[in-house]
Formats: sequence, structure tokens, C-alpha cells
Amino acid sequence: MTKIFRRIRQSLISEKNISKYLIYAIGEIVLVVIGILIALQINNWNEQKKFEKKEFAFLNRLLVDLENDKDYLEIVHSRKDNKVKAANTIIKFSFVGNNDSIMKIIPAYLQLTSWQTIIPNQNTFNELISSGSLNILRNDSIKNSLLQLDRNFQALIDWEEVVKQDDYIGNFWTDRDELDPYNYLSVNRSLIRELELDDEITTNQKLVMQKHLSKDVEKILKSYKFRTGVLSTRDDYVNQLNLIEILEDDVNGLIKSLERELLRNN
Repeated sequence: MTKIFRRIRQSLISEKNISKYLIYAIGEIVLVVIGILIALQINNWNEQKKFEKKEFAFLNRLLVDLENDKDYLEIVHSRKDNKVKAANTIIKFSFVGNNDSIMKIIPAYLQLTSWQTIIPNQNTFNELISSGSLNILRNDSIKNSLLQLDRNFQALIDWEEVVKQDDYIGNFWTDRDELDPYNYLSVNRSLIRELELDDEITTNQKLVMQKHLSKDVEKILKSYKFRTGVLSTRDDYVNQLNLIEILEDDVNGLIKSLERELLRNN
């Protein structure tokens, strides 16, 4: 092709036909420009395909994370709900219970004073933020929803820290120093079997352990400090349940949005 253009150019020059040569020169420039534009368009198309492929991969990873968060939030929801029920059981027992039935309060006491840290699965979102790649998601609604979900998760985590500092460390754990947790073995048969202590703890030992456990728990339940912790923690968990339900709605809505976006981009 280059040889053909060269021959035409030489022929026009030899003919000394300036007008035809100018027309030819302009035509050649136009062809070069068109070629450049086509090359740029192909390059842009390739880059766009790479961009879309990367976005598709992130959308899929976000969907996996959110499915995991959905399952995790169900566990957290159940855990918080059980703590509210445990607090209710303790409060009710304080009014209608008696020393003979105090052992029935032990599971509720242990449930309320146990602690599990909330750790959401936001690996892909954190990667998008830390790498400055959030704008790779072209759907603004999804981006805004992800940011809102992150804020709500952080609010729940911050709330947990407040509960932990104010109620658990300040009220529950101080009183738990007055209780020997090993005495709980006397009423937890499955744990005794798991630890293979059936032949090590005699019936008389169990009775003594239950007696000490009963006295310890009775003393703790009468503590004004502990009662304050029970009431304030119960209220905190009730409010947290509302936030968890909002998080569950956010996650379910995002899952549907991502599924629609993936179908559109597939």
C-alpha cells in the first residue's frame, strides 16, 4: 500500500500538476487521520472491555461478600435476641425467683455475660476503598448503598465497644470475679462428658459445687451494680437489634441490585 501511494505521489510531481497533488496530499492526510482515529477507537474499545471485565469481577466478589454478611447478620441477630431474652429472664427471676430455683438462672447469666466481637466481611469493599477503585463501579446507587452499609456496620461496631466498656467491664466482669466458673461444671453434663471428667467429679463434689454456685449467683443478682448492667445492656441490645434489622435490609437490597447489575453486564 505504501508503494502504491509513493508511485502516485511521484507521478503527480513529475506531471507538475499542483492542484491534483494538493488534492492527493489532503486525501492522504485524511486517510492517515482516519487510520489514527480507528486505532484509537479500537484501543478505547479494548480498554473499555478490560474495565468492564474488572468491574464484573468486583461485582461478583461483592456479591459473595454480601451473601456471607447476610448469613453472618442472621447469627448476630439471633445472638443479640438471645441476650435480650437472657436479660429478661434475669430481671423476671429477681422478682419471682427463689433460692431453690436459682440454678435455673445460670444459663441466662452465662448467656448475658458472654462476649463475641462483631467482624463483618467487607474484604472486597475495603479493597475498593484502599486502592481508590470505587469509581470502577458505574452504578452510583450501588456505590452509595455500599458506603451507607459500611457506615451502619461501623455504627454497630462502635456501639458494641460502648456496651463492652460501660456495661461488661464496668458492671458484669467485676461481679464475675466473685463467681468460680468451674462450679458450673456441676450442672453442665455435656461439658463434663466432653472433658472426660465423669469419673473425676463425684456426686458429693457436684453437690458442693452447686451449693457454692448457687450462693455466688444469688449474691451477684442482688448487686445493684449488676442490675444496672442488666437493664442498660438489655436496652442497648434492643436498640442494636433495630440497627441489625436495618443492616439486613441494606444487605438484601444490595444483593438484589448486584444481581440485576451482573445480569445487565453479562
